[in-house]
Amino acid sequence: MFVLNDQQYLTVVDYYSRWVEIAHLKQTTSPAVIENLKSIFARQSIPEVVVSDNGPQYDSRDFVKFAESYGFTHITSSPHHPQSNGEAERAVQTVKNLLKKAKDPYIALLNYRATPLQQGESPAELLMGRKLRNKIPTHPSSYVPRQPDRIQFRERDARLKAQQKDNYDKRHRARALSPLPPGQRVWMRTPGTNQAVVTATPSPSSPRSYPVQTNAGTNTRRNRRQLRRRSNQPQPEGGIPRSTSTLPWSAPQMPVQQSEESSFSDTRQQTCDIPNAAVTDGMIKTRSGRLVKPRERLDL
Repeated sequence: MFVLNDQQYLTVVDYYSRWVEIAHLKQTTSPAVIENLKSIFARQSIPEVVVSDNGPQYDSRDFVKFAESYGFTHITSSPHHPQSNGEAERAVQTVKNLLKKAKDPYIALLNYRATPLQQGESPAELLMGRKLRNKIPTHPSSYVPRQPDRIQFRERDARLKAQQKDNYDKRHRARALSPLPPGQRVWMRTPGTNQAVVTATPSPSSPRSYPVQTNAGTNTRRNRRQLRRRSNQPQPEGGIPRSTSTLPWSAPQMPVQQSEESSFSDTRQQTCDIPNAAVTDGMIKTRSGRLVKPRERLDL
């Protein structure tokens, strides 16, 4: 779901063909979403698996009954981690750009569905086995139904996805995180409470989404990127100890450098306390090596 010009829209995308369906929502309730999904399923058939976010429209008793009655498996992405539902997020961005720039949104959707993907075939060819007729002049023989080779398409699609993954990992220096066993105490990098315990291993459909239980007793799920290991030993009251000596960012206190000024009749003692500085040959240097000039004081 997304909002554009104060209007609510529902976006449904096919993982295999990238075919996009859009529905305008007058209400954002669960029955309204279910009614539009029924209309889409009546045209395109009922899918085996439906992947969605954790919005209240999908996390309701009505949607559970809808999934049971229509016979599909409903999988939700990790809360507070939209990247785990990247195919739908990418489809939403594509649809938004089409609706913003196109004068006729229906022609824009038609052209998107008829345009070949990077793998070679268009969403219409992959889903329906034929090309769609649009305003671009095309020879009539091109509209003859032809089913593309699914095996070759899946191989090309897998190679492109693997290449995109490698490029992303190199650009962001991504690395595989170690799995968390049940009972592991973790920190959560999400709004609200930040302490939790892993209660079970992830399901095969969502291998990076861990079921956790917070200190308040709430059961939820978090992506592996949002969890950090912490000691299984109980912490004292107050959570993180206040002693700054154990914090990795606490800088050691440097000794106080004292110098005497004998140019004045009344000898004064000047004390300088400069953090992260070193004293060599009577001169003070910062960590970067810059010389620190002593302040000049008035003889009052």
